[in-house]
Amino acid sequence: MSGTHSAAPDSTALSRHQWSTLGIFGLLAFACAVDRFILGAVLTPLKADLALTDQHVARAGMAFTLAYLLIVPILGFLGDHVKRKPLILGGLVLWSIASIGGGFATGIVSLLVWRAAVGGGEGAYQSVAPSWLADVFAPNQRGRIFAVYSGVSILGYTVSYVVGGWLAAQYGWRVAFYISGLPGLLLAVAVLLLKEPSRGQSEGRTEPPPRPTLREAAALLREPLFLIFVLGNTIQLYALGGVSFWGPALLHRVYGLSNQEGTAFFGLAFGLAGVAGTLTGGFVAGALRRRFAGAYAAWSALVAAACVATVIPALLAGDARTAEIWFFVEIFFSTAGLGVSTPLLLELVPLQLRATAQSLVISISMVGSTLLQTEVMGYLSDRHGLATAMFLVPAFFTFSVGLWLVLAVRQRRLAAFAQLPAGSPVPR
Repeated sequence: MSGTHSAAPDSTALSRHQWSTLGIFGLLAFACAVDRFILGAVLTPLKADLALTDQHVARAGMAFTLAYLLIVPILGFLGDHVKRKPLILGGLVLWSIASIGGGFATGIVSLLVWRAAVGGGEGAYQSVAPSWLADVFAPNQRGRIFAVYSGVSILGYTVSYVVGGWLAAQYGWRVAFYISGLPGLLLAVAVLLLKEPSRGQSEGRTEPPPRPTLREAAALLREPLFLIFVLGNTIQLYALGGVSFWGPALLHRVYGLSNQEGTAFFGLAFGLAGVAGTLTGGFVAGALRRRFAGAYAAWSALVAAACVATVIPALLAGDARTAEIWFFVEIFFSTAGLGVSTPLLLELVPLQLRATAQSLVISISMVGSTLLQTEVMGYLSDRHGLATAMFLVPAFFTFSVGLWLVLAVRQRRLAAFAQLPAGSPVPR
């Protein structure tokens, strides 16, 4: 890469601009999560009112993801070439209006259209937001910053499920959609006032990096470390989403809790255990990273193994209280890996391809995880029961343990190679 470099900032203290950026993007992550998960919060009453099947409702989630697939790669590539603020603003306004529009759905077709629009808007935001944050915060700050960012997203999930479930019970599921889109429209004003950083600013770059070509972007799909990350991230998102999306319905159908009780539990569990897990994971993994290469991937393997050990007892529990206790612990571990995903990706890709790489991860991982979460689990649930379908979650968590370990070993070998004399063979 061409360009002039100066010493990258290394202070752990945050400036006023960094605090304001974190605050605004944290609120954006919160609003984004509310709109994304509101469908799960009102799943049972919406399904009854519109006379839909589990597979119908699950396809509304798939429409969201297909919009990601169409929008994210294009806007991610653009995000490495043009100003990112217009892309974020456009996506923010679109997803907020579409979320409100979901309350006007009269059947499966209109519901699919509105949720697809939400997916397109959120995809525009998610494809470029991490690269913006990476340009504001130095590498040694990113572990805790993205942990906070992910933690706020989980709070959005909590509010979506707790408040959304309560609104659906008190005023009807349509009101939950109407209210969920309002915060995003208000935040558009704050984004307008925020100054966009230059690319590479946090690494001390004084000149912009070269703009990537389509050939360079496509070459990412041939990089083994990147592909391992994508597959591991896909499985992680599926396993996490399988519990968060279907968990309330499991408590309702298997253990007899009401929809409001089920959504309230998972909302509060993600608000407490989820936020605690995300922050703990980000800070612990960040400390480990200062000690050895491949720490983020190794940490992801550890928490995935812990998820297997906790979600199985939750699915085999004999009563609702026992199931809730194990789900609570599983949520802590499953979210402990969320905050390290983006910092890990930033270690694997070149500076000029950050938004492009993020968009590829989003499009591939979201489509793959949602296909498993909706089509596969919806199919199995309709034919064999939701309790049986849920066992796919620990199965895929187990697979992800191996993937993260492979990635950790490869990173450590590459780090060792970087310290060897010139001409030494590349470790395999």
